[in-house]
Amino acid sequence: MRKTAISILAITLCALLSGCGKAMTISLPFAASDVENVEMYHYVVPASAEKRS
Repeated sequence: MRKTAISILAITLCALLSGCGKAMTISLPFAASDVENVEMYHYVVPASAEKRS
């Protein structure tokens, strides 16, 4: 029973780690120097968004 549990755990960890090696890049349609101001909002429900300073 213990060997089965360890085997299942090892297979699960290998399956989860296999997706972590992929590189992902995001290209934005503007340069970082074009940004003058950044606004951040904090909310759980979008209707109750509060502006953070």
